Amino acid sequence: MGLVLTLAGGLAAVIAAVTVVVATAGDDPKKTSAKAAHEAGRNLRKNAALSLKGTYAGSPATFTVTRAGTARSDYTLAGDHVSRVDVGGTTYLKTGSRFWKAHGESPAKAGNAGGRWTKAPYNAVELGTGNLSPDQLGQTLLGAENEPLAKKTVVNGIKAIRMTTAGLTYSISTGEPRRVLRVEGRAANDAFSFDLTPLTASGRAMFLTTLRTDVQALKDAYNPNIIFDETGERPRLQECDASGCTAKVELQPDAWGGSNAIHIVMVTTFMGDDGDPVSSCTDSTLATSKILARFSCRTSGGAWTAWYRSHDRRFTVRALAVFRATVNSAQDVAAMLTALTREQQTA
Repeated sequence: MGLVLTLAGGLAAVIAAVTVVVATAGDDPKKTSAKAAHEAGRNLRKNAALSLKGTYAGSPATFTVTRAGTARSDYTLAGDHVSRVDVGGTTYLKTGSRFWKAHGESPAKAGNAGGRWTKAPYNAVELGTGNLSPDQLGQTLLGAENEPLAKKTVVNGIKAIRMTTAGLTYSISTGEPRRVLRVEGRAANDAFSFDLTPLTASGRAMFLTTLRTDVQALKDAYNPNIIFDETGERPRLQECDASGCTAKVELQPDAWGGSNAIHIVMVTTFMGDDGDPVSSCTDSTLATSKILARFSCRTSGGAWTAWYRSHDRRFTVRALAVFRATVNSAQDVAAMLTALTREQQTA
């Protein structure tokens, strides 16, 4: 703004007034990012659960993660929608067969896993939800130092400091109380960017109610870590007549990565020389890795009897047994639900 002064002799002079703002250390993110990170980290760790919404591998993604790392997530990878549950330190995925083939599973295993809750092998989970828990994110920030490349930014209309520490980039509000607005990073080759929202008490209750429903569905989840002959086993057939036919198989499972008791389901399909299925039967057992397991089941019923009696001369009965290993008995599921209740009570 110009300031006009009247001088002697009737002359007028105009003096320009300029306001100069000098940045102080308190305004420089390069010098204040550590302090901001520590305050935001302490505030973040006070939350029992977070909602993280944004993108993962270029597609929309939602993760809800508790302080303990228990999580429920939805995203898209390898062209398939993925539903995910992390509970008790184990990750379970429900997605299509394309996803499993893209992660190196055989056609047989991809077919077994497709559309079914499946215990995830290590190579199918690049982004660990434990690293996105309020406790872990907050702990990382508590160890941050001033970041030379920290800069000012705006996230959803809120002024923030953008800084990187321990491989993650945080956007932290400049206003009090300091809070993390966004976290960005990479998991393997896939980038992610999530906006963070602490869950309210009612939000946590709703989340855990939904999660309990998912956990109940984890009973007999498929376990691809057990190795079988992918071509199937040829059963020994006994007592085959119009009333039925019995199939017996001996099998030695191999648990990749180790396992305790292994629940195995055998499905045996009976067919004629033309290869068309006639009937089937199932058997299941608890086995131990590299110990011989024995299976036996008998087919019967109207379809089998009618097919058997349709032949008036010598014919051949064939059978193919396919095995599927599963995890989580009813007792296992009950234990997981008890742990969720305990987590909710201590939140």
